[in-house]
Amino acid sequence: MKSLRTLAAALALTLAVPSLAPSLALAHGREIGPHGGMQTHAGPLHAELVVKDQTVTVYMYTIEDEPIPMDGGTGTATVLAGGKTERIELKPAGGNALSGTGTFTPTDDMRVVINVTPPGKSAVSARYDLSKLKKAGS
Repeated sequence: MKSLRTLAAALALTLAVPSLAPSLALAHGREIGPHGGMQTHAGPLHAELVVKDQTVTVYMYTIEDEPIPMDGGTGTATVLAGGKTERIELKPAGGNALSGTGTFTPTDDMRVVINVTPPGKSAVSARYDLSKLKKAGS
């Protein structure tokens, strides 16, 4: 009888935990970063993307949102805008930022993929759909 109760409890827990997953995912992190850009997970880190004119800036944070110094870090941003693709080299821009400038024309449906290697850490990547940021701000 005891093993039947244990099995029932295990089954109930198995069914309950997936139903909590969506609320836990929404509770962690923020969509807009401290610099007003779109923030998302980049592997075990957070990365905030800010696009101003033709300049792409990426701010890197720990999962606890502590800035990661990017002196010595490297990265690239692949920008898809206006039906064209452009690869931009990202270089340290002070503090926790990497930045680079391209020739693309920003569009409402622009997408950006970043690949960043913080100093002393493994490479991480993140994808951004900036049309979602516009919809969230509307």
